[in-house]
This record gives sequence, C-alpha cells and structure tokens, in this order.
Amino acid sequence: MIRMAFTVSVFGILGRVVMGFTGREIPTEYSAMVNTPIAIFFTLLFLHINNEVEESSLIIFVLTWGALMLGLYV
Repeated sequence: MIRMAFTVSVFGILGRVVMGFTGREIPTEYSAMVNTPIAIFFTLLFLHINNEVEESSLIIFVLTWGALMLGLYV
C-alpha cells in the first residue's frame, strides 16, 4: 500500500514538473488530485514507522497528522 501511494505520488509530481516546463498552467483540480496521494503516502509511512517502533512516539503522531493536513489542505 505504501509503495503504491509512493508510485502514484511520483507520477503526479512528474506530471506537475512536465506541465511546468511546457508552460502549461497547472489547474487547481490537478493539484488537489496530486496532493491527496502524497498525504496518504506520508500518513501510511509514519503510521508504519510508528507500528515498527516498540515505544509509540508523540513526535511520530504529530508528523503523521502534520503530513496529512499539509497534503490535504495545501
């Protein structure tokens, strides 16, 4: 699941870079479509890291929440 979200995120970012180099305007719908898989990727990554660590960490929970909020609302 993490690999799939990472792959979709990379393809979205590459599409955004290509659109920027060709001079096309990046629509807000496309930005929202790209930000969602990035948010899901970082959320799943931090949750996976937190599950692998023996002691749960407040820092990991804050990073998870922050990545989710940045990806969804920025």
